[in-house]
Amino acid sequence: MAAEFEMLATSAATTIVGLMATDAWRQARSLLAGVWRRNLPDQAGRLEQDLDGADRIVAVARQGGADAVEDAVRTDWRRRITDFLAENPDARDDLREALRQMPEPPRQESNRTTFMYSRVQDFGRNYQTAGNMEIHE
Repeated sequence: MAAEFEMLATSAATTIVGLMATDAWRQARSLLAGVWRRNLPDQAGRLEQDLDGADRIVAVARQGGADAVEDAVRTDWRRRITDFLAENPDARDDLREALRQMPEPPRQESNRTTFMYSRVQDFGRNYQTAGNMEIHE
C-alpha cells in the first residue's frame, strides 16, 4: 500500500505544483483543501496557508528560471501528501477524485541546458537528442 500512496502522492504533487502560479491555481487549491477539510478539518486552514506560500515561491522561481526551487517545492508536497495518505488511507479515493477534476498542468519550458558527449569509432553510429528523434534508414 505504501507504493500506491507514493505514486498517488507523486501524481498529486506534480499536478498541484504544476498548477501553481497559473490561472487554474485557485481551482486546484480549493480541490486539495477540500480533501484536507473532509479528512483533517482542524488542519485545513494551515494547509491553505502553506499552499499559498508555496504558490508565491513557485511564481518567483518561474520568473527567475529557478527550476531547482520548483523541484524542491514538488518534493516537499509529495512528502506531505504521502504522510497525509499514510495517516488517512481512506482519503485516497477522495484525492483521486480531486485530481480528476483538476485541469492538466501546462507544460513548462525548462531553462536547463543539456550537454551530451559521445565518441564513435570505425563504422559506429551515434544518435543523440534532447528531444524527439525520428530515424529512417
